[in-house]
Parts: sequence; C-alpha cells; structure tokens
Amino acid sequence: MVMDADQNPAHPCLQVHVKVELVVSGQPWPPLEKTRQDSSGSTLSGRMWPEHEGIPRSELGGSVAAAEDLVRRDNKGNPSQRTAASAAVGDPLMLHNSNRRLDLCFMQEFQLLRHVLATARGNSDVLIPPGDDMAMVRVNGSLFLAAVDQLVEARHVNLQTTPVQLVGRKAVTRCLSDVAAMAAQPVASLAAVTFSPNQTEDWATQLFDAISETADLYGCPLIGGDIAVHRQEKSPMVIAVAVLARPGPIPPVQRSGARVGDVVYVTGRLGGSVDDRGLGRHLTFEPRIPEAIELAQYLGARLHAMIDISDGLGRDASHIAQSSGVRVEIDAEAVPARPGLDWRRAMSDGEDYELCFTAAGEVPDRIADLEITAVGRIVPHDDPQDSSVVVRNGAESFDGSQLGWEHR
Repeated sequence: MVMDADQNPAHPCLQVHVKVELVVSGQPWPPLEKTRQDSSGSTLSGRMWPEHEGIPRSELGGSVAAAEDLVRRDNKGNPSQRTAASAAVGDPLMLHNSNRRLDLCFMQEFQLLRHVLATARGNSDVLIPPGDDMAMVRVNGSLFLAAVDQLVEARHVNLQTTPVQLVGRKAVTRCLSDVAAMAAQPVASLAAVTFSPNQTEDWATQLFDAISETADLYGCPLIGGDIAVHRQEKSPMVIAVAVLARPGPIPPVQRSGARVGDVVYVTGRLGGSVDDRGLGRHLTFEPRIPEAIELAQYLGARLHAMIDISDGLGRDASHIAQSSGVRVEIDAEAVPARPGLDWRRAMSDGEDYELCFTAAGEVPDRIADLEITAVGRIVPHDDPQDSSVVVRNGAESFDGSQLGWEHR
C-alpha cells in the first residue's frame, strides 16, 4: 500500500510509503487505485484497499512486506526532524473490523474523544467537564447534570427484528444508565430523531410513544426535541436522547476517584447481551439507578469511582484507570459471566449496562436484590507505557484494556 497525503502549503505534508501484502481467505488481495479529498479539501491518492463487506474477521490478515520509507516531510519535500516512525519487515497487520473503511484518515472513537477533551473550554460554572458519564453545571446556585446518547440503526439496534417499542425504550434507557453511573436522579429528557425516508408515520408515532412512556416511567418526562428525515433512502435512523438529572444522596460519583487499595466491583452478570438476531437483554435491561442510589447511601464517601458497562468491562475499567491515574488488576476467575460464557466474552461483549465501581472498606454482596462481585483491585500505574487494565488468569497476565467495543 502506497499512500501520499499532500496537505495544503500551510501545514507539513505527511508522505507514507509502505508496501503491504493483504491476505483474504488465504489469497492475496489486489489493491485499487483511488483518489479522494479529505475534509480540508486535500487530495489523497494512492493504492487503497476496497471495503471488505461481509468477509469474516478471521479471514482478514496480512503483513508489512517492506517498509520502504516512512517519514514526515515539510511542504518542500524535505525530511522533517520532528517525527520518527517505522514499520519493520514482517510486522503483522491486524484488521480488527472488516466493515470499516480502510482509509488514510479513518476515525477511531477514542482518538476523537481525546481531541474533544483536550480542546473543550468551560467556565467556573462547569463543575464536571466532558470526559465522564455526565457533565455537571451550576445554574443560579443549583446543580444540574446532563448526558446525551445516540441509538443508531444497524449499530445499536436491528430494526428488522426489534419491535418499535423496544427501540424507543433502549434509546432512553441507555442514557439513563449514564445517570446511574453518577448515582444521580433523572428529572427530564429531550429526544431528537432523524428518520429514514422508508419509515412510516405509524411507526414513527409508535416510536415517540415508546420514548415518552419510557421517559415517564423513569421519572424524566420528555420536554422537547427535534424531528428530521434523511433525503437518501438507505440512510440509517438515528435517535439522540439527552437526560437532565440532579445529584443523588452524595456528590456525583466520577470516573476519576479510584484510589490505590480500592477493590473493583461489578453488579449483575456480564456478556451475551445481544443474540444472533440483534435481540436480547440489551433491549430490556433495567438502568441501575435505584441500586446506584442505595449503594451511594450505604457507602457514602467510600464509593470512590463508578462507570456503567456499555463498551465492555475491559474498556470501561480502563476509563476509570486512565481518569484516576491508576491501574486496574482483574481476576479472570472472579468475573461474573453469564451461563455458557468465558471471562473473555464477559469482559468484551459490552451492552451489559451494569455498574463497575471502586470502593474502600466493607461492601455488601447484594444491593436492592442485585448481586455485587469483587473482580479486582486498584494498584499504582508506575509506567504509562504499560496497560491500564491487566487481567490475571492463573499464572498468565493479559492486557484487558482493549477487551470491549470501540467505534471505528
């Protein structure tokens, strides 16, 4: 694969020359000549892969056959001293998602989030900025929390198999799971929906009825929103729900409060929330708001950090670790997997919407009739190059920070 990305003269040009052998189902995959423009209008040309729609991940692989030249050059074509990068002959090339665009500038969720967090500007009334399950602001002396979440057709829900009532329900409850993670109380919600042109008025009406009924059920009535329709027939439906909340019995429990010596806990059982047809518990789960409130009342200041498990225990535990500047060690044998699943599935499937929290001192093994399991501990994170989550399975250790979901 040879890629030349010529940016505008105001910025240095990144030239990448790497020959790649791609193997699909045991056979070399021929590259395609392709030219496109990126969002800034820069022309990107070179030999690109096609999208591998429908090819199983296990059939995608390859290796870097030769690293001919991998340097950053300035806009005059001279080598720059600012960057040193390398790709060794024979290095493995792992393609983790066969449906993503294999483009020069493909987006990764957490890279984009890091940019957002680094550039977001608040003020003295923004008490919890972006980077947690909810933000918190002060308005005329009162504290309000806010969160927004999206439900995207074919990404979070299968409209071909899922009843419209469950589509509307999940759109609300997945945002309410963020409220639970802060041990907060929901008070109101807003919903914005962009429909596909092929959806009927009757279906749309049922969807909004389900959204409104779910919001009422959990004490956050629908107070506004927006409606739009795609112009292109195959565009997916997108639902965005925002929830407003007030603090619970203790100050909002953030991701950043974990302390060395804390024990790491999870509620319920993990894994297997989505079946082969796109149905399953991810559509019917109960947001753990009552349990989080009771937990906050029981533990008080001993409840140090909390997050809801939506991306998978591995990735979500890494959010706590990175926000707190610590390391999470997890005992694989202690992870409460659903029947028939191993610890890897339990940690990586995602869409569990259970709680992961850290605490000091005595913690009950049940709260509001929900089981609580100790799965690990918080230890110092001395080397930033080391993984933020380590899974110990007997004598073996694994990087657990990548066990879970990331939008790519």
